[in-house]
Amino acid sequence: YGPETSALNQPVFIQYYDGTGFVTNIDDDCTSLATGNITLQVDGESALPQGSVTNVPVGSGTTDLTLESDVAAGEANLAYAATGAGNTGTVTITYNAPAWLKFDWNETTAGDENPSADATFGRFRGSDRVIYWLEQ
Repeated sequence: YGPETSALNQPVFIQYYDGTGFVTNIDDDCTSLATGNITLQVDGESALPQGSVTNVPVGSGTTDLTLESDVAAGEANLAYAATGAGNTGTVTITYNAPAWLKFDWNETTAGDENPSADATFGRFRGSDRVIYWLEQ
């Protein structure tokens, strides 16, 4: 999350479950990410066609999503261009991953799902006086 006047970075981690928790696979330098496997959805509306990562409407503005780095040591980075002042909203990204990168993320439907995450424009980090904040 961040202001709509700045670009947002979204880290990507290639992880595996070690029996206790998820651990970043630091040996992974070969997983290939492609923007063609990405589906974006803005503010819960209908998803854009898979691979539509430029001129994504947010408020009255747009954002472009770029893959800033390939996977190295299990990490990569996505970047969203600033949408412009007053253009707030949430972009949900879903990655059409290979079967071995899927997991039962939502625990409400049977089976494994593709990984997804939100990028929210127009939200600020909040007060320094907040020690812990949980959103669900």
